[in-house]
Amino acid sequence: ETIYRDGSKKVYMSDKNKIEIPLVILINEASASASEILAGAVKDLSQGTLVGKRTFGKGIVQSIIPLENGGAISITTAKYHTSSGNEIHGKGIMPDIEVGLSEGSSSVLLDLGKDEQVKTAIKVINQQ
Repeated sequence: ETIYRDGSKKVYMSDKNKIEIPLVILINEASASASEILAGAVKDLSQGTLVGKRTFGKGIVQSIIPLENGGAISITTAKYHTSSGNEIHGKGIMPDIEVGLSEGSSSVLLDLGKDEQVKTAIKVINQQ
């Protein structure tokens, strides 16, 4: 849900009630904003397993307001909360299974055969 500065709320809902396939989402400190909203929904609704590290914690909405001189200003107008009411901003989303990247790996280029996060995700999928 999105909670605006004036206290009003907007709730976003899917018309699907259940994900029908095994689902594991890899998250880490580089996961931010929309990816955190998805991860939070999956976790809150027990629709999959989150593997990795705590996410970045960017859960705000910013609006750009044009100025008369041709410039613009960006202000925070709302915060995102998960479906269970947990605030994302500054806190992030904790994984169900905490696993760091393998030594020498980066969150950009993964060696799928060696990375501990990927290996854990595959193990979880195979158990579902």
